[in-house]
Amino acid sequence: MKHSSPKNLPTPEYRVRLFMSVDIVGSTRFKKPDGSWKKLFVHFFKEFPKTFHSKLELGTCCDFCSKEKKTFPKVWRTRGDELIFVITPISINNAIFILSGFTEAISEYMRKYDDFELKGNAWTAAFPVPNVSIFTQDVDSFPHEGVIKSPENLDRDSNEDLEIAADEMPAYFDFLGVDMDIGFRVSRNSRPDFTTISLGLACLLCEASADDQNVQGGLLSRLSVERREVFKGVADERAYPVLGFLGQSSSTSTTKTSLDSLLLTPRGNATEFQTILKGELAELEHDCPVLKLNCDDRDVEDPPAYKYFLAEEHAYGEKLSQAKMESSVDSGANGAEVRTEAELSDILKRVANFTKLPPKDKK
Repeated sequence: MKHSSPKNLPTPEYRVRLFMSVDIVGSTRFKKPDGSWKKLFVHFFKEFPKTFHSKLELGTCCDFCSKEKKTFPKVWRTRGDELIFVITPISINNAIFILSGFTEAISEYMRKYDDFELKGNAWTAAFPVPNVSIFTQDVDSFPHEGVIKSPENLDRDSNEDLEIAADEMPAYFDFLGVDMDIGFRVSRNSRPDFTTISLGLACLLCEASADDQNVQGGLLSRLSVERREVFKGVADERAYPVLGFLGQSSSTSTTKTSLDSLLLTPRGNATEFQTILKGELAELEHDCPVLKLNCDDRDVEDPPAYKYFLAEEHAYGEKLSQAKMESSVDSGANGAEVRTEAELSDILKRVANFTKLPPKDKK
């Protein structure tokens, strides 16, 4: 859903980005002084993305939609022995399709190259709130032709040009926020037979219909809760549920936790499970990410944090316009210079904290 802005910048649309990381297990054992290990790692960095893409080329998430074939996850960055991909999925079923390809690529790569064990992790992050996209390069170095018309907007406040550029060329950007912190933290529990995912991603995936093929015997039928764990700097040091996809050959048994009243197994109920997950997110004062189920569905309602963002943007725009008018009148009266927009912005200093949900009404 498109929104207009009272400022001179295109208002950033709400979007959910899907991040996926794959890491080499026990990589230190390969790194011998003779340097013979280098070829193995170069092969991983070059060949795993090809294996991943090949899984997505086999089809689309919907028989009636070909959009997904035109867009593949892009490598956002490498960290040591880790590859991190990102994509902005069109729908929930599109996200499931991509995640299925990701987990299948990990399994296939380990089968073909049994010297390696890989572990995966996936999470979602919503933009422009509660997470932010930051352009980290020089504007003149960005190949903006065919991407955005106004590259100068890359160095300005949050706007749609910046977000479009981040979708198309994520390597030029950094992504910061609470969802990003959580995504990196939960990855430490991943292993070759257990691809960890964030609470927000699990909540989003449960929107998929309970009789969907992805649930019955597919990816979502392997969604499991293992335990709770405290992650430094996450959820105010409260225990966070460790969720993930079990490997196809793994047992579906899990360690009992307070969430084990209903696990999403082939016998589970996705709707009830999602209710539990939404309750967990509410305790953390986080929105459940929002996406339409199928790519041809109507757009869904914006989440509360983004509605709050729009309201604050509109209020700020009105204040800015009023300040400009008053400054112009003052300039005409006493000959003073008209303040620049940057100076007015600094004077107004409304600085709403968009990294949190809107304040709750007091009872």
